[in-house]
Amino acid sequence: MVEGGNLINMLQNGVLEHIQAFDEEYKSADNVIVLSVAFSSSTQYSKDLAVNVKRGMVAKANRGWLPNKAPLGYVNIIDKKVSEKNIIKPDNNFKLVRRLFDLVLTENATLEKLELEAKKMGLFAKTVKKLGMSTIHRMLANTFYYGKYEWHKGNHKSMITIEEYERV
Repeated sequence: MVEGGNLINMLQNGVLEHIQAFDEEYKSADNVIVLSVAFSSSTQYSKDLAVNVKRGMVAKANRGWLPNKAPLGYVNIIDKKVSEKNIIKPDNNFKLVRRLFDLVLTENATLEKLELEAKKMGLFAKTVKKLGMSTIHRMLANTFYYGKYEWHKGNHKSMITIEEYERV
């Protein structure tokens, strides 16, 4: 609303010639009330949308599904047979990620060794072609891999046990 007021002020003082919205154009000679209502409507729409998105994410988490992108070793799928729109299942990298956990558990492998092993196995992050040490560190610290995320128990197949997680 503050930005909307500033824009209206700039429009009335000639700093801006016009404001082009998606479906409307506002000029300095136009009624300020119409533009104020447009800004108010868009502000309320954004607030309502945020509330609805959060409600949906919390509801999905309460049903045991991560309301987010799946971590490495898992994939988001749409299952039309059930009511969930996005279920997380193990993918082709599941065993490779598990191998990194095993290296820590059996050999107390360092992040440097894990980085080299990931490269050797052809394991990489979904967005970059290299699995760096910081990504591996975050992965090893991610509770999702033993079946929990934030405050919820997940419905997905756990990669490791909680005991293994604590040892890692």
